[in-house]
Amino acid sequence: VINFLRVLSLCHSVVPEHIAGELHYLATSPDEEALVNAAKQLDIVFQSARNHTLKISVLGETEEYTLLNVLDFTSTRKRMSVIIRTSNGDIKLLCKGADSVIYDRLVSNDPLVSVTEQHLD
Repeated sequence: VINFLRVLSLCHSVVPEHIAGELHYLATSPDEEALVNAAKQLDIVFQSARNHTLKISVLGETEEYTLLNVLDFTSTRKRMSVIIRTSNGDIKLLCKGADSVIYDRLVSNDPLVSVTEQHLD
């Protein structure tokens, strides 16, 4: 669950804004704002994005990532992806999008595919 919330906190186009000591988010999409706020409510907080550095707080511990690339959501792709570098140097692709688009890209012999299919039904 923590990794899922990390994805919500890192894969978006939301801009954090600190107003009078409180963290607020500006977003062009109400869905994106809702997802980032949901993660925040569960203590996975998107804090800042400056000079390709993304900073989040995970259960009170700060984590930093380098943003390498953004693949924006489009009506054709029906998903958004970001490529990040973790603090230990690993490079990861994080993706979120429409269930049907993501599901089609799962490895068919993965045991989680059938569980995911049950949740989609």
